Amino acid sequence: MMGTNSLEQLACHIHTLQTLQMLVPKRARSATLASTASLVSTLCQEFGAAATLEEVIQALVGRHLRAQMRTRTVAG
Repeated sequence: MMGTNSLEQLACHIHTLQTLQMLVPKRARSATLASTASLVSTLCQEFGAAATLEEVIQALVGRHLRAQMRTRTVAG
């Protein structure tokens, strides 16, 4: 577990959590550490813990686009 002993570590943790909070949609602002950890755990299981955030984002964007294209093909 990452410690929160030094002022530098505390400042880093606070900044990271505030950034995450800003990214969470307003309707889900009650997101918890557990719900965030669950999301990260699910993504780690699917993509591997060593996957970069960019790799995961690109894979998810690709899936989303393919799903949109299938929906439009079926609807159109």
